[in-house]
Amino acid sequence: MTPDSQLSFILQLLKHLCHGPISREELITKLSLDLDEMGQAGGDVKQKLDRSLKKLRSCGFEIESAPHHPYHLKQSNFPLLLTSKQRGAIATATQLLQQLGFAQEAAELQLLLKSNDEPDIASLEADFSPPVDYSQPQLATILDQLRDRIAQQQRFIIRYQGSSGYQRNYDLDHCELRLHQGALYLFALVPTPPQWTLPKDRPIQFFDRNQPFRVDRILKVFPSSGDSWTYSSFGTLKIRYQLQGPLGTYQPRRPQETVIERHPDRKIVIIEAEEDHVFWFLQRIMRYREHCQILYPDWLRLQHQQTIQKMLDNYKTSVD
Repeated sequence: MTPDSQLSFILQLLKHLCHGPISREELITKLSLDLDEMGQAGGDVKQKLDRSLKKLRSCGFEIESAPHHPYHLKQSNFPLLLTSKQRGAIATATQLLQQLGFAQEAAELQLLLKSNDEPDIASLEADFSPPVDYSQPQLATILDQLRDRIAQQQRFIIRYQGSSGYQRNYDLDHCELRLHQGALYLFALVPTPPQWTLPKDRPIQFFDRNQPFRVDRILKVFPSSGDSWTYSSFGTLKIRYQLQGPLGTYQPRRPQETVIERHPDRKIVIIEAEEDHVFWFLQRIMRYREHCQILYPDWLRLQHQQTIQKMLDNYKTSVD
Protein backbone atom coordinates (compact mmCIF):
# COMPACT_ATOMS: atom_id res chain seq x y z
CA MET A 1 0.00 0.00 0.00
CA THR A 2 1.19 3.53 -0.78
CA PRO A 3 1.46 6.03 2.11
CA ASP A 4 -1.73 7.77 0.90
CA SER A 5 -3.69 4.54 0.70
CA GLN A 6 -2.39 3.48 4.13
CA LEU A 7 -3.59 6.75 5.61
CA SER A 8 -6.99 6.37 3.94
CA PHE A 9 -7.30 2.82 5.28
CA ILE A 10 -6.42 3.89 8.85
CA LEU A 11 -8.88 6.79 8.73
CA GLN A 12 -11.67 4.44 7.60
CA LEU A 13 -10.70 2.03 10.39
CA LEU A 14 -10.92 4.79 12.99
CA LYS A 15 -14.28 5.91 11.63
CA HIS A 16 -15.73 2.43 12.18
CA LEU A 17 -14.16 2.05 15.63
CA CYS A 18 -15.59 5.41 16.74
CA HIS A 19 -19.13 4.16 16.17
CA GLY A 20 -18.81 1.65 19.02
CA PRO A 21 -17.72 -1.96 19.60
CA ILE A 22 -17.50 -3.93 16.34
CA SER A 23 -16.63 -7.56 15.62
CA ARG A 24 -13.57 -8.50 13.58
CA GLU A 25 -15.73 -10.07 10.86
CA GLU A 26 -17.93 -6.98 10.49
CA LEU A 27 -14.90 -4.70 10.50
CA ILE A 28 -13.21 -6.70 7.73
CA THR A 29 -16.39 -6.61 5.64
CA LYS A 30 -16.77 -2.82 6.04
CA LEU A 31 -13.10 -2.16 5.25
CA SER A 32 -13.29 -4.35 2.13
CA LEU A 33 -16.24 -2.28 0.91
CA ASP A 34 -14.34 0.92 1.69
CA LEU A 35 -11.39 -0.23 -0.41
CA ASP A 36 -13.71 -1.06 -3.32
CA GLU A 37 -15.33 2.41 -3.14
CA MET A 38 -11.89 4.07 -3.11
CA GLY A 39 -10.84 2.03 -6.14
CA GLN A 40 -8.02 0.32 -4.25
CA ALA A 41 -7.04 -3.33 -4.37
CA GLY A 42 -8.47 -5.26 -1.47
CA GLY A 43 -5.63 -7.76 -1.08
CA ASP A 44 -5.34 -9.35 2.34
CA VAL A 45 -7.64 -7.08 4.39
CA LYS A 46 -7.03 -9.10 7.54
CA GLN A 47 -3.30 -8.46 7.32
CA LYS A 48 -3.85 -4.76 6.62
CA LEU A 49 -6.18 -4.54 9.60
CA ASP A 50 -3.67 -6.17 11.97
CA ARG A 51 -0.84 -3.89 10.80
CA SER A 52 -3.01 -0.77 11.13
CA LEU A 53 -4.17 -1.72 14.63
CA LYS A 54 -0.55 -2.20 15.67
CA LYS A 55 0.36 1.26 14.35
CA LEU A 56 -2.60 2.91 16.09
CA ARG A 57 -1.76 1.27 19.41
CA SER A 58 1.86 2.38 19.11
CA CYS A 59 0.55 5.96 18.67
CA GLY A 60 -1.35 5.81 21.94
CA PHE A 61 -4.80 4.65 20.83
CA GLU A 62 -6.31 2.28 23.41
CA ILE A 63 -8.14 -0.42 21.45
CA GLU A 64 -9.45 -3.43 23.33
CA SER A 65 -9.69 -6.80 21.61
CA ALA A 66 -9.84 -10.45 22.60
CA PRO A 67 -10.80 -13.74 20.95
CA HIS A 68 -14.58 -13.88 20.28
CA HIS A 69 -14.96 -10.28 21.52
CA PRO A 70 -15.46 -7.09 19.47
CA TYR A 71 -12.89 -4.38 18.99
CA HIS A 72 -13.56 -1.44 21.31
CA LEU A 73 -11.90 1.97 21.03
CA LYS A 74 -11.51 2.99 24.69
CA GLN A 75 -9.30 6.04 24.33
CA SER A 76 -8.43 8.20 21.33
CA ASN A 77 -5.38 10.45 21.21
CA PHE A 78 -6.06 11.71 17.72
CA PRO A 79 -5.04 15.39 17.62
CA LEU A 80 -7.88 17.86 17.19
CA LEU A 81 -7.35 21.14 15.38
CA LEU A 82 -9.74 23.53 17.09
CA THR A 83 -10.30 27.24 16.66
CA SER A 84 -10.32 29.49 19.72
CA LYS A 85 -14.13 29.68 19.53
CA GLN A 86 -14.41 25.88 19.40
CA ARG A 87 -12.09 25.52 22.40
CA GLY A 88 -14.14 28.11 24.26
CA ALA A 89 -17.38 26.26 23.44
CA ILE A 90 -15.95 22.97 24.72
CA ALA A 91 -14.69 24.64 27.91
CA THR A 92 -18.12 26.20 28.53
CA ALA A 93 -19.88 22.88 27.92
CA THR A 94 -17.44 21.21 30.33
CA GLN A 95 -18.26 23.71 33.08
CA LEU A 96 -22.00 23.26 32.57
CA LEU A 97 -21.81 19.46 32.62
CA GLN A 98 -19.81 19.56 35.86
CA GLN A 99 -22.41 21.78 37.51
CA LEU A 100 -25.28 19.65 36.20
CA GLY A 101 -23.87 16.58 37.92
CA PHE A 102 -22.20 14.85 34.94
CA ALA A 103 -18.61 14.77 36.17
CA GLN A 104 -17.47 11.85 33.99
CA GLU A 105 -18.95 13.35 30.83
CA ALA A 106 -17.25 16.65 31.68
CA ALA A 107 -13.94 14.83 32.14
CA GLU A 108 -14.32 13.21 28.70
CA LEU A 109 -14.81 16.63 27.10
CA GLN A 110 -11.88 18.02 29.05
CA LEU A 111 -9.62 15.46 27.39
CA LEU A 112 -10.24 17.23 24.08
CA LEU A 113 -8.44 20.27 25.49
CA LYS A 114 -4.78 20.00 26.38
CA SER A 115 -4.09 21.20 29.91
CA ASN A 116 -1.74 23.88 28.57
CA ASP A 117 -4.11 24.88 25.78
CA GLU A 118 -7.30 25.73 27.69
CA PRO A 119 -9.00 28.92 26.52
CA ASP A 120 -8.94 31.83 28.90
CA ILE A 121 -12.67 32.30 29.50
CA ALA A 122 -14.62 33.68 32.42
CA SER A 123 -16.02 31.11 34.83
CA LEU A 124 -19.66 30.32 34.08
CA GLU A 125 -21.79 29.64 37.14
CA ALA A 126 -25.11 27.84 36.62
CA ASP A 127 -27.87 27.88 39.21
CA PHE A 128 -28.20 24.09 39.43
CA SER A 129 -28.12 21.87 42.49
CA PRO A 130 -28.19 18.28 41.21
CA PRO A 131 -29.08 15.77 43.95
CA VAL A 132 -26.35 13.34 42.85
CA ASP A 133 -23.45 12.86 40.46
CA TYR A 134 -25.08 11.17 37.48
CA SER A 135 -21.70 9.77 36.44
CA GLN A 136 -21.69 7.31 39.36
CA PRO A 137 -21.36 3.79 37.89
CA GLN A 138 -24.78 2.57 39.03
CA LEU A 139 -26.58 5.72 37.83
CA ALA A 140 -24.62 5.79 34.59
CA THR A 141 -25.82 2.23 33.92
CA ILE A 142 -29.42 3.24 34.67
CA LEU A 143 -29.11 6.20 32.27
CA ASP A 144 -27.65 4.01 29.50
CA GLN A 145 -30.52 1.55 29.95
CA LEU A 146 -33.13 4.32 29.85
CA ARG A 147 -31.63 5.79 26.67
CA ASP A 148 -31.69 2.32 25.11
CA ARG A 149 -35.36 1.72 26.04
CA ILE A 150 -36.38 5.17 24.76
CA ALA A 151 -34.56 4.54 21.47
CA GLN A 152 -36.43 1.23 21.07
CA GLN A 153 -39.80 2.97 21.66
CA GLN A 154 -41.15 -0.08 23.40
CA ARG A 155 -42.91 -0.42 26.73
CA PHE A 156 -40.83 -1.39 29.75
CA ILE A 157 -41.01 -1.51 33.54
CA ILE A 158 -38.98 0.36 36.13
CA ARG A 159 -38.59 -0.25 39.86
CA TYR A 160 -38.96 3.13 41.57
CA GLN A 161 -38.47 4.31 45.15
CA GLY A 162 -40.54 7.32 46.16
CA SER A 163 -39.49 10.04 48.59
CA SER A 164 -41.11 8.10 51.46
CA GLY A 165 -39.00 5.01 50.69
CA TYR A 166 -41.88 3.00 49.26
CA GLN A 167 -40.92 0.90 46.23
CA ARG A 168 -43.18 0.10 43.30
CA ASN A 169 -43.00 -1.17 39.71
CA TYR A 170 -44.31 1.09 36.92
CA ASP A 171 -45.20 -0.06 33.43
CA LEU A 172 -44.26 2.79 31.08
CA ASP A 173 -45.27 3.81 27.57
CA HIS A 174 -44.05 6.95 25.75
CA CYS A 175 -41.21 8.59 27.73
CA GLU A 176 -38.20 10.91 27.55
CA LEU A 177 -35.42 12.28 29.74
CA ARG A 178 -35.90 15.83 31.04
CA LEU A 179 -33.79 18.17 33.11
CA HIS A 180 -35.95 20.17 35.53
CA GLN A 181 -34.60 22.59 38.12
CA GLY A 182 -31.25 20.86 38.38
CA ALA A 183 -32.59 17.28 38.62
CA LEU A 184 -32.82 14.70 35.84
CA TYR A 185 -36.20 13.03 35.35
CA LEU A 186 -37.65 10.24 33.27
CA PHE A 187 -40.90 11.84 32.13
CA ALA A 188 -43.25 9.02 31.20
CA LEU A 189 -46.81 8.22 30.25
CA VAL A 190 -48.13 5.61 32.68
CA PRO A 191 -51.09 3.83 31.02
CA THR A 192 -52.41 2.50 34.34
CA PRO A 193 -51.26 4.87 37.11
CA PRO A 194 -51.93 3.87 40.73
CA GLN A 195 -55.20 5.20 42.13
CA TRP A 196 -53.51 7.29 44.82
CA THR A 197 -51.81 9.42 42.17
CA LEU A 198 -55.07 10.33 40.40
CA PRO A 199 -57.23 13.38 41.23
CA LYS A 200 -60.30 12.83 43.40
CA ASP A 201 -61.93 16.24 42.96
CA ARG A 202 -62.44 16.16 39.17
CA PRO A 203 -62.75 13.74 36.23
CA ILE A 204 -59.53 12.01 35.20
CA GLN A 205 -58.00 13.41 32.01
CA PHE A 206 -55.36 12.03 29.64
CA PHE A 207 -52.59 14.32 30.93
CA ASP A 208 -53.06 12.81 34.42
CA ARG A 209 -51.19 9.75 33.14
CA ASN A 210 -48.00 11.79 32.71
CA GLN A 211 -45.59 11.26 35.59
CA PRO A 212 -42.01 12.37 36.31
CA PHE A 213 -39.59 9.90 37.91
CA ARG A 214 -36.35 11.19 39.37
CA VAL A 215 -33.58 9.20 37.70
CA ASP A 216 -31.57 8.87 40.93
CA ARG A 217 -34.56 7.06 42.52
CA ILE A 218 -34.94 4.48 39.77
CA LEU A 219 -33.65 1.22 41.24
CA LYS A 220 -33.95 -1.05 38.21
CA VAL A 221 -34.79 -0.87 34.51
CA PHE A 222 -36.33 -4.08 33.17
CA PRO A 223 -35.87 -5.29 29.56
CA SER A 224 -38.18 -3.98 26.85
CA SER A 225 -41.42 -5.91 26.54
CA GLY A 226 -41.34 -6.04 22.75
CA ASP A 227 -44.64 -4.14 22.57
CA SER A 228 -44.37 -0.80 20.76
CA TRP A 229 -45.50 2.38 22.45
CA THR A 230 -49.24 2.90 22.18
CA TYR A 231 -48.89 6.67 22.37
CA SER A 232 -46.69 8.96 20.29
CA SER A 233 -46.99 12.01 22.56
CA PHE A 234 -47.98 13.12 26.05
CA GLY A 235 -51.41 14.35 26.98
CA THR A 236 -51.63 18.11 27.58
CA LEU A 237 -53.88 20.57 29.37
CA LYS A 238 -54.70 24.01 27.96
CA ILE A 239 -54.14 26.65 30.61
CA ARG A 240 -54.95 30.30 30.16
CA TYR A 241 -53.33 32.84 32.47
CA GLN A 242 -52.85 36.58 32.72
CA LEU A 243 -49.66 38.53 33.32
CA GLN A 244 -49.90 42.15 34.35
CA GLY A 245 -47.98 45.16 35.61
CA PRO A 246 -44.23 44.77 35.05
CA LEU A 247 -44.90 41.43 33.27
CA GLY A 248 -47.49 42.91 30.91
CA THR A 249 -44.92 43.11 28.12
CA TYR A 250 -44.01 39.41 28.41
CA GLN A 251 -43.00 37.75 25.13
CA PRO A 252 -43.47 33.93 25.02
CA ARG A 253 -40.20 32.00 24.80
CA ARG A 254 -41.60 28.51 25.20
CA PRO A 255 -43.03 26.78 22.10
CA GLN A 256 -46.22 25.71 23.91
CA GLU A 257 -47.19 29.31 24.76
CA THR A 258 -49.37 31.58 22.60
CA VAL A 259 -50.48 35.19 23.16
CA ILE A 260 -54.30 35.35 23.12
CA GLU A 261 -54.76 39.01 24.00
CA ARG A 262 -52.49 41.94 24.64
CA HIS A 263 -53.53 45.28 26.19
CA PRO A 264 -50.50 47.61 26.34
CA ASP A 265 -52.52 50.48 27.83
CA ARG A 266 -53.49 48.32 30.82
CA LYS A 267 -50.16 46.45 30.90
CA ILE A 268 -51.89 43.09 30.51
CA VAL A 269 -51.14 40.06 28.35
CA ILE A 270 -53.17 36.83 28.29
CA ILE A 271 -51.28 33.63 27.48
CA GLU A 272 -52.56 30.18 26.58
CA ALA A 273 -50.18 27.30 27.21
CA GLU A 274 -50.40 23.57 26.56
CA GLU A 275 -48.80 21.95 29.59
CA ASP A 276 -48.10 18.27 30.14
CA HIS A 277 -47.39 18.52 33.87
CA VAL A 278 -49.49 20.85 36.01
CA PHE A 279 -47.25 20.83 39.09
CA TRP A 280 -44.24 22.07 37.11
CA PHE A 281 -46.42 24.78 35.58
CA LEU A 282 -47.54 25.94 39.04
CA GLN A 283 -43.93 25.98 40.23
CA ARG A 284 -43.05 28.32 37.37
CA ILE A 285 -45.91 30.82 37.75
CA MET A 286 -45.36 31.10 41.50
CA ARG A 287 -42.21 33.02 40.58
CA TYR A 288 -44.43 35.67 38.99
CA ARG A 289 -46.00 36.39 42.40
CA GLU A 290 -48.92 38.86 42.38
CA HIS A 291 -48.37 39.68 38.71
CA CYS A 292 -49.96 36.45 37.48
CA GLN A 293 -53.36 34.81 37.79
CA ILE A 294 -54.80 31.63 36.28
CA LEU A 295 -57.95 32.22 34.25
CA TYR A 296 -58.78 28.73 32.99
CA PRO A 297 -59.55 25.89 33.68
CA ASP A 298 -61.76 26.72 36.65
CA TRP A 299 -60.68 23.74 38.74
CA LEU A 300 -57.01 24.71 38.44
CA ARG A 301 -57.77 28.35 39.24
CA LEU A 302 -59.66 27.23 42.38
CA GLN A 303 -56.88 24.81 43.36
CA HIS A 304 -54.30 27.57 43.07
CA GLN A 305 -56.47 29.94 45.09
CA GLN A 306 -56.69 27.38 47.87
CA THR A 307 -52.92 26.95 47.85
CA ILE A 308 -52.39 30.70 48.14
CA GLN A 309 -54.94 30.88 50.95
CA LYS A 310 -53.10 28.16 52.88
CA MET A 311 -49.86 30.11 52.44
CA LEU A 312 -51.57 33.22 53.78
CA ASP A 313 -52.99 31.29 56.74
CA ASN A 314 -49.50 29.99 57.54
CA TYR A 315 -48.16 33.56 57.69
CA LYS A 316 -51.06 34.60 59.93
CA THR A 317 -50.11 31.92 62.43
CA SER A 318 -47.95 33.31 65.20
CA VAL A 319 -44.38 32.04 65.39
CA ASP A 320 -43.22 31.02 68.87
